[in-house]
Amino acid sequence: MVGGSSPICIPCPGGTKQFCLDRAGRRDRLDHGVGSIYGDDVSSGHETAPLEVGVKMGSSRERRAKPGVTYHPQGPILYRVEAGRPVAARLIAALVLTGCLALLILATRLHPDPRGVGTHQQLGFPTCTMIALFGYPCPTCGMTTAFAHAVRGQLIAAFQAQPAGLLTAIATLLAAAVSLGVLVTGKVWLVNWYRVSPARVTLAIIAVVLASWIYKLVVGIMSGTLPVGR
Repeated sequence: MVGGSSPICIPCPGGTKQFCLDRAGRRDRLDHGVGSIYGDDVSSGHETAPLEVGVKMGSSRERRAKPGVTYHPQGPILYRVEAGRPVAARLIAALVLTGCLALLILATRLHPDPRGVGTHQQLGFPTCTMIALFGYPCPTCGMTTAFAHAVRGQLIAAFQAQPAGLLTAIATLLAAAVSLGVLVTGKVWLVNWYRVSPARVTLAIIAVVLASWIYKLVVGIMSGTLPVGR
């Protein structure tokens, strides 16, 4: 192996072929080539590019094909593996968990502003510049309010304040749960970026934020609460 690193090799269902992923979820290209999905036989040795962060599959059992179940030729979107550096993995997970819990706890200390915006002012921040100048909220207005509603289980109110804020609060809770799992088990979740395009993920996030902003503007104008102060 190059540099003494081991690839993440996922068996082909029902066969002896496999394809390999590096730490960032990219297929091993040294032996398999760009256009290849499954590589050499599992029993044959092959070299692979060194991993950015050491990750090993451990003694995982080969996945067997099940009748009526279709497997994607490029493997699963998400896969769980044992961290090659468990101490580093647990340290990162502890930091992420601490940050997520800090946000969630802070949200419980804030009182949701009934206007759907302005809750962040309880933290000492000024009024949104767009609201002050034009009377209309910016794309992120209502995020803090949505968080404050979400941690209280008021999901409908959180959605009304800022749909993207509700999704962010849910994502924060999920990130905390995943980080806790890494702390306990030492196993990490990786993304197969050959199945999920980073560019599409970025565009999807932007689309969600813009759609939430348009929703907030339309609802505010139709209800008469926008523009603010006019």
